[in-house]
Amino acid sequence: MIVLISAILIIAIVCAVFLLWPLQRQVASPVEMSGKQLSLLKEELLTLEQGDASQFDSDKERQQAITELKRRILKAARQQQGTQPVSDGRFGYSVYGVLVGLVSLVLFLFWWVSSPNYSDQALHERMDVRLVKAETTDELDVIRTALEAVVAGGKAKGQTYYLLGDTYRRLGRFSEAGIKFTQAFESNYAPFQSLMAIAETAIAEQQGGVNDVARQALAKAAELDGENLRLQFYRGAILAQDGEFDQALGLWENLLAKSSDPELNRQLDINIQAIKEGLSGDQQPGPSQEDIAAAQDMTAEDRQSMIEGMVERLAGKLEEDSSDVDGWLRLIRAYLVLEKKAEAEAAIHSLLEQKADHPMGLFMLGRLFAERGENLEAKAVWGKVLKQIPEDRPEYTTLKKQIEALED
Repeated sequence: MIVLISAILIIAIVCAVFLLWPLQRQVASPVEMSGKQLSLLKEELLTLEQGDASQFDSDKERQQAITELKRRILKAARQQQGTQPVSDGRFGYSVYGVLVGLVSLVLFLFWWVSSPNYSDQALHERMDVRLVKAETTDELDVIRTALEAVVAGGKAKGQTYYLLGDTYRRLGRFSEAGIKFTQAFESNYAPFQSLMAIAETAIAEQQGGVNDVARQALAKAAELDGENLRLQFYRGAILAQDGEFDQALGLWENLLAKSSDPELNRQLDINIQAIKEGLSGDQQPGPSQEDIAAAQDMTAEDRQSMIEGMVERLAGKLEEDSSDVDGWLRLIRAYLVLEKKAEAEAAIHSLLEQKADHPMGLFMLGRLFAERGENLEAKAVWGKVLKQIPEDRPEYTTLKKQIEALED
């Protein structure tokens, strides 16, 4: 912006010189003419005073001629002195006019650049561009600091809150991100976009689970754009989470036929395949409604015993059919809940034998390595997971931050 203002001023000065130069030349010519006239008169006077006086009838007539020349010389001298400083006034007035115009232009540009509306817009544009290009935690922290300063100064707008929420989300600070996205929505900034950001942040914080916050945001977003493909994807996730697998499968298959988004299609393929595998196999061992009701009346020891029994049944089932990827995931999570980390690691390796690049299996294995202080092994495993996550997803930023923490 400084370069732009400087360019405008330079152009204005060049134009001013171009316009004033002819005026300067016009007012200089009378001065030059007066000077020539004065020189001629002085030469003529010198000739009369030193020359032959025979051309005059009398000495008196000669003195009168000399007196007349002196009078004319004095008049010419006065004219020369009068034209030099001011001429006819056009040049001076023009200079003053141009100077006033330049000063006015500078003041206007300064007001325009320093006005709140322009400065806020410029800040948001710069932060938006930098946020898209930011790759490291340090870069994101610089953006976060700048936006937090705007909020602290009481100049925040809806876009400020949204950009700050997006920064928090990429830093893995999901709770704070959700608050800022909510403030952006309450400020009426891009309502649909803000609602989807609220929902996706809540889902990321729940590691894929759709909680009440996400459901409410998605319901409001559906009122604004119910045909949005990503919104429909999360509708399917809610149906699957509620046990309505057939409806979720139908919705996702229809969505896959319409979508041209590679990342969305990849997620749809994974979810559709998982549901089909689950529906085609036997019902996995798990607590029935009667088991849940009975567990509510159990002691802590009895409840733990019942859970371990269900886990053992699931492990036995997987020994018979080791190809059940979802079954291995449930078993791994159960072992981790029971703090049986050795058994969980063994189950992870069994899962990876079925699918070597399974992102959740690799992630949980890396977490076990990190907990044991085996940072090199954790970095290597999590690096494989990072390659499978699109860089614009909040999960990518979260995992990258965890890897960077291992390097410290």
